[in-house]
Amino acid sequence: MKKVLSILVIFLSCSCHLSTAQKKTTILGTILKKIEDNVTPKEKENNSYPEKKPIKINTSIIQTENDEVIKIPILFHFVHKDINLLNEQAKKTYTKKFYKLITLLNEGFNEVNPNNIDHPYNLKIGKANIQFYIPTKEFDENCKLINPISFHNTSQEFFVEKRKDPILKNNGYVNSEHYLNVWICDLREAHNTLKIKVGYATKNRIYPTYDGVVFSLVLFNEMEKTQKYWSSHEIGHYLGLEHIWGTDDELGNIICSLDDGISDTPRQNGPTLDKNGNKFIELDEVKKICLDIRDGNYQNFMDYSAYVEGMFTKDQVKHMRDYIKKNRSGLLIKNNCNGSVVSTIPTIINTNNSETSGSICIANPNYYNRKVVLTHKFTSQKFELFVNPQSKGSENKYCLYELPLGIYRIEVYTTFTNSRVESFETPITSRETKRLKLDQNGYN
Repeated sequence: MKKVLSILVIFLSCSCHLSTAQKKTTILGTILKKIEDNVTPKEKENNSYPEKKPIKINTSIIQTENDEVIKIPILFHFVHKDINLLNEQAKKTYTKKFYKLITLLNEGFNEVNPNNIDHPYNLKIGKANIQFYIPTKEFDENCKLINPISFHNTSQEFFVEKRKDPILKNNGYVNSEHYLNVWICDLREAHNTLKIKVGYATKNRIYPTYDGVVFSLVLFNEMEKTQKYWSSHEIGHYLGLEHIWGTDDELGNIICSLDDGISDTPRQNGPTLDKNGNKFIELDEVKKICLDIRDGNYQNFMDYSAYVEGMFTKDQVKHMRDYIKKNRSGLLIKNNCNGSVVSTIPTIINTNNSETSGSICIANPNYYNRKVVLTHKFTSQKFELFVNPQSKGSENKYCLYELPLGIYRIEVYTTFTNSRVESFETPITSRETKRLKLDQNGYN
């Protein structure tokens, strides 16, 4: 019995092979006709971008403990030495491909059908409630409107996997604290440039200007059926996940003492590979659980599969969500360039780091005897201010400093009757002091 499964040799440690004709740097030119063939007459006539439709997340299949949707903005930077060969219609076709990838990512992270996953792993599927989107009408730190999909010409013939590559990553880069930068290029293996590499990702912001994900152009042109799997795999790495079997030792051997650190994934004795190259996995190809004869979770996005439904486990989901809040919380906060900020999630983790703390002040209150209660939405920590200008003399300013970053529920009470007269929410972010001016009607 055969199980449908992908395999292309992958990302951070594997690569896929191309034919001799494909090994040359004709990746862009050879697909131009294919692009034109995929453009409908109506699109040619209207010369318009595909409509951006709202992404619906099915909440009826699998729930997690945390139902708040985390929204992550993705920027696409297409870098190629022959970018001038792309006419406007071809660029619009690639734009459509990028929007399609967003849809596939949201399906992979949120809408896995348990009927397509083998038992017992169908009982462990996690719904991430992480929604990816291409931002429009958002601004960089200089209040310049961001171009979410950009095309860049380069003199470099191809690129190899490097965590730091200024030639590639200086093209289109936008502050990686607030955006997931994705570069698309002709990507090759570092040790054998005749082999195409599918992609790679960074897992931290040690070098912020190089932080993000890099995909091979082949993924968009010749591997469309496997895009969901490989893109979910790489972004899983970006969000802190290891391969399901853990990491290799220094000699490149797979050993069962190494693990991915996730409690509900099996201790699998290596990656699942399609050794016969037939886009099927034979029974003897499925990697087993260490010290057990049972099958591994070969359908997991963090294995090396592609033509399968793909899944993350519940603990993988928890790890990614915690990783975002602890290490990539800046993705959740946007500057709208009018003196305030907006958050794409109503909870940002307490970093317990004074360097990233914020402050809140109530300035010029013109009424007496108010208690202001601040509740951190994620940690439920409470902070109180008592406003009584009469007893404070001329000091008309009340502040709390070194508050954990996040979204706060602000409630204003009278101290006489302890009745709530106003409530609202506000974000507190680093590098700012939130100032609230209260009056008899509440706040403004």
